Amino acid sequence: MVPTIKKRKLAIALSLAFCSYGVNAADDDKTEKEEDSQFEKITVSSRQSSLIKAMDIKKSTDSVVDGITAQELGHFPDANVADSLSHITGVTIDRTSGGEGQGVNIRGLGPEFSIVTLNNRIMATDQSGREFAFDVLPSEMISEAWVHKSVTASTLEGSIGGAINLKTARPLDNKGKQGSIALEGQYGEKVDDYGYKFSAVGSNTFANDTMGVIFSALMSNTPTRTDSLSDLNYGENWSWDHDNDAGGGVNWQDASNELKIPNVVAYTAQLEDRKRFALSGAFQYRPNNDLEVVVDGLWTRLEAPSQGYTESYYLVGRAQSWHDATYTGTPTALNPQGTIVTSVKMDNLIPELVTITEHRVVDTAQLGINAKFSVSDTFVVTGDLYASQSTRDAGGKDKFVVAHGVGGVPNTATFSLTENGLPNVEFDFSQNAHINSVSDLISNDQFGPHFSQTNGVDIEDTVIGGSLAGELFFDLPVIDSLDMGIVYNKRTKGREKYDNQQARNLYSNGPFTFADTGVNVVESFPIDNFLDGIGGNFPRQFVGFDIDAYQEAMHAADNNPNVINRFTGEMYPEGYSYNDEPVFNPNESFEVEEETISVYLQANLSGERWFANAGLRYVSTDTASNGWLWEIDKVSEASPWVWIVEHKDPEPLSVTKSYSELLPSINIGFDITDELLIRLSYAQVMSRASLDQLSTQVDDGSAAWGEFTLNRVGNPTLSPVTADQADISLEWYFQEGSALTAAVFYKDIKGFVQDWQNVYPNEEDQANRPTYLVENPQPWIETGYIEVPFNVFEPRNLDTAKVLGYEFSYQQFFENGFGITANYTYIDTESIVNGFNEGVLAGVPDTSYSMNLMYNVDKLSLSLSATHTESYITSHWSPLNVVSLDERKYKSTADAMTWMSASATYAYTEKLQVFVQLDNILDDNWHSYLGQKDIPGSYAEWGRKINMGVRYKF
Repeated sequence: MVPTIKKRKLAIALSLAFCSYGVNAADDDKTEKEEDSQFEKITVSSRQSSLIKAMDIKKSTDSVVDGITAQELGHFPDANVADSLSHITGVTIDRTSGGEGQGVNIRGLGPEFSIVTLNNRIMATDQSGREFAFDVLPSEMISEAWVHKSVTASTLEGSIGGAINLKTARPLDNKGKQGSIALEGQYGEKVDDYGYKFSAVGSNTFANDTMGVIFSALMSNTPTRTDSLSDLNYGENWSWDHDNDAGGGVNWQDASNELKIPNVVAYTAQLEDRKRFALSGAFQYRPNNDLEVVVDGLWTRLEAPSQGYTESYYLVGRAQSWHDATYTGTPTALNPQGTIVTSVKMDNLIPELVTITEHRVVDTAQLGINAKFSVSDTFVVTGDLYASQSTRDAGGKDKFVVAHGVGGVPNTATFSLTENGLPNVEFDFSQNAHINSVSDLISNDQFGPHFSQTNGVDIEDTVIGGSLAGELFFDLPVIDSLDMGIVYNKRTKGREKYDNQQARNLYSNGPFTFADTGVNVVESFPIDNFLDGIGGNFPRQFVGFDIDAYQEAMHAADNNPNVINRFTGEMYPEGYSYNDEPVFNPNESFEVEEETISVYLQANLSGERWFANAGLRYVSTDTASNGWLWEIDKVSEASPWVWIVEHKDPEPLSVTKSYSELLPSINIGFDITDELLIRLSYAQVMSRASLDQLSTQVDDGSAAWGEFTLNRVGNPTLSPVTADQADISLEWYFQEGSALTAAVFYKDIKGFVQDWQNVYPNEEDQANRPTYLVENPQPWIETGYIEVPFNVFEPRNLDTAKVLGYEFSYQQFFENGFGITANYTYIDTESIVNGFNEGVLAGVPDTSYSMNLMYNVDKLSLSLSATHTESYITSHWSPLNVVSLDERKYKSTADAMTWMSASATYAYTEKLQVFVQLDNILDDNWHSYLGQKDIPGSYAEWGRKINMGVRYKF
């Protein structure tokens, strides 16, 4: 061991050792009297102990770090790791189905700008990019979670927002035999169903506490339901000659073309069963103070099948019958009444009802070995090897089927907007004595097939890595030690898509009824109180469809004399329905292989009342993007305004790129007093482009509806996003476990990736656009196949941004058992998009804050917490802006949101606890807008959730 270590180094080491030590670990230094006292007084472990441990580590670190630690072995503060992280200053989260936290945003930047590691190793993910989905990782597997906001040279590169490192427990941190078993039940208010969770953890040490093992396991089933506005498509008008001055048509010079009209509106209920299984374990060997070896592993499975029911109204399909419209928005010379249609009536609107199934089964695993050896009193070497893999098996397993009302039911329908609510879709069926509402459409002879989409991707993400690090200690006045190391990581992400893109419109507009086939397809809507958390008049009951029966009905129509296509008057040939089967889609499949090597050198310094580290990290990256060149052969007309894209044989395609970065960093701290600390830091950082943005993917599907465009989803030549960042913070630790802190941070970001950039933007470039044969590109003119130029778009490094933020946090615990933590973050941003100053950075809430009130005494622990995100701009684009006026008046926005939770734990005995937790107490929801409060972009509500359970410790 090192005989002489500076005060700061010693403090860090002691703090880390103390804070990783379990709440229930045996303390060899206790006196017999203390043991007796502890036996007589039962004290429940609380969130307070977790926060105090995290505060001690924060104070002792040599960079800007915030974190959460487990309250005790196998018990993280929240059921979801992302929810726990949301209590950290500067952190907000994105919620997925059921309101569960999935993505983490740090200091205003999204998950794609942060790196998530487990035990300092890259975690594989089932997402198409790099961003980690926290819903695959149960919190019971985690003992600590740390957010690194400033950078040291030894920190793994790849983040601009911040780096998140999750840690699993080590057996020698909890000496002796101990563990716990927990069983809890769950109830979701919106889904009106019950779930369960079983978890267990056990550890033991032996051989005089030089060896230890720890194992944990989890099994859970959580039903969820999300009600949403899944689509409200406003856009340019090419369909409605509102002033009858163009003979029923619309062209770009017409006043009608300036209008922004509602094309589609859709409302969805999604049911999901989230089943989780997880195993983790570690073996630790520490025979003396010179050697330590840890072997650890983690495996999780997430099974999250979902079924959705949607009512969709294709308003623009009835545009020829529109009348009695009202308007708002920008008055123009052609449209003095305004350009936004706010309400309109139409005749014979057809309900298009949809049933959706999604198949998500994700296996994630990591296995690693770490060894630390003191070569001498002044030199320590650490080596690490690991592998991580995540797979998702969903290729061709997701279904989206639409059934069309056959023959039509005479009606008059009115679309209108509701301030702060959802759009109204109201029907008048008075012309039909048997139908009063959409909920009366319930039989197989009223519906037929319209659109059948099969989709889904298989994803395999594999990471292998290793590192060798050394720390050389000095007994010198200023230099404490030198850290040096080399890190290697190789990541391979493959994505294979299977779909039926070539055959989704085999049965457009309900050419026959399900009753004609003799197959029972229609089923009742299994939902009560649909979208009851918001205003709006639209049908709240409608039917769904048995997807297997839907497929069976299509097969039954083949060569069936009882099933005649009502548009052609002909039978379907034998095998016609099997064209609907999914096939491999080369265009939207890829493999990206990324190999990185980084070396670093970092000096750790200290003086009488100061400490610092300064270093350089050199990073070399090689990427190979492999995919397919699947060129269009021709685009054939299936029916007016519907085309089929036909391709040539796919050819392998590979693009390589190499780049390197030199990243300096420095962190300095001054102990102004024993309680008052000031920190300063500066670093150059980088964030690599998302893996799907580096792919060779091309989407040409829009040609099927007459938009002749190639969208290159990826661009293998993209460079990393880089930034200069600086922090200054003041931390006052005015009593044990309590602190008041403030920080200012700044980021100057360059090279933001902007999607949908025109490859041929100038008139002289457009002659170079690729051309393909298209049959009757203008359906009203019979031209046959002619060469049509396609616009081409791709992502590019274009944009810049500046982020200036302020953080404040407060934590204090009182002798009477009460405690409080609170934090506040304000972020001021500026973004430059395509050379234009758009103002604030889109997707960044400028204000967020949280508060946690606690009470802990003897057997009882109580907590009430809330996190709040203010309203913000989600996009500077809005479909309401008039393009011809170069209008930028309207921005897409999101409402403020507050997530409140409460929990209580009571210890019946020293070993037995009961607990309860209530989430989303305020029944808050997600609500975004396309530019004004009566035109929502999306909406989702999840309801409240309660968990109750027991935990037994041994």
